[in-house]
Amino acid sequence: MKTAQSLKGSKAQHGVSGDSGALQADPLSTHIPQGNCASAGLSHALQRRATAKLRKLLQHVKRENIMAQILTTAILLVLSNVFMTMAWYGHLQDLRHRPWFVAALISWGIALFEYLIQVPANRLGHQVLSVGQLKIMQEVISLAVFVPFAWLYLKEKPSWDYLWAACCLLGAAFFVFRSRLSGH
Repeated sequence: MKTAQSLKGSKAQHGVSGDSGALQADPLSTHIPQGNCASAGLSHALQRRATAKLRKLLQHVKRENIMAQILTTAILLVLSNVFMTMAWYGHLQDLRHRPWFVAALISWGIALFEYLIQVPANRLGHQVLSVGQLKIMQEVISLAVFVPFAWLYLKEKPSWDYLWAACCLLGAAFFVFRSRLSGH
């Protein structure tokens, strides 16, 4: 009968962790028998080196997956903001001579498409970003969509104030993302 200490040592020897009844195997560890083979030390060193390289590769794949999620979130938020900007401000150009409730109903219809894109974007983004990071990203995207819309669609001349607002948002983006930028 094995004692708790010998069972724990046996778990460690076979790359298994956890103190619960269920044994959890470390997928990057395998047991190499330590018999009388002279090459066992070499095999163990090769195994450690291969395991380290595999872990590094998995970290790289995980980073790429995170970047893909962030990029997908950003693209979806751009699309969402196009609909949002049209819903919020498009009626000022196209529906200005119609009653306000007609403009509101049409804007709600457009906003539905915005939400059908924005909700999945935020759910995807929240898997890898904080709510604060998502909000700042959305604000930067919102301004990047709004300025061309106001200029090209509503025929409003951009002012220097848009540039200063963009600088403030970029500063906010820097502070909310700086831990990610520095690798922490």
